[in-house]
Amino acid sequence: MNTVTEQHLTDAVDYVNSLEGEQIDELIELFKEHQPFLMVFLLAVADAEMNQDEREDFFFIGAVMWYACYLANPQMPQVTEKVLEKIEDQNNQMIAYLEEEDDLSFTNSVELVMTSHPQKELLGFAASEIMENEDLRAEVTGMMFVHLKTMVECLEEV
Repeated sequence: MNTVTEQHLTDAVDYVNSLEGEQIDELIELFKEHQPFLMVFLLAVADAEMNQDEREDFFFIGAVMWYACYLANPQMPQVTEKVLEKIEDQNNQMIAYLEEEDDLSFTNSVELVMTSHPQKELLGFAASEIMENEDLRAEVTGMMFVHLKTMVECLEEV
């Protein structure tokens, strides 16, 4: 996948924020058409762990991130169920490892992931959007980030 730049993210945020009514439905339909497994994944993980406002915020962040990827890679292949399961398993293993670390080691590990990832801008956007949202409960922020990271890595994989 081509690297998603800050400009791609800015364009995606501006576009999504400008949508109204049926235009939002059209964006969701475009997302579903291009990445059906990722869309179902985002909806499923949000439904299982988050309240309604958190689900809406999470899906909005995910949709913006996907649209930024789409702007950078309009011909991107679809993520398959097999790729999604593989990346989700890898990230679940990372979560299990990080849960065993003390706070300083955890912070260092997360910083390492953020600085060494090929899609730093996307992960930085996700982290920023999550951390700046005061309405999100602390117990869902980490999982939100990991699920968004999973989405990005699935798109990287195809």
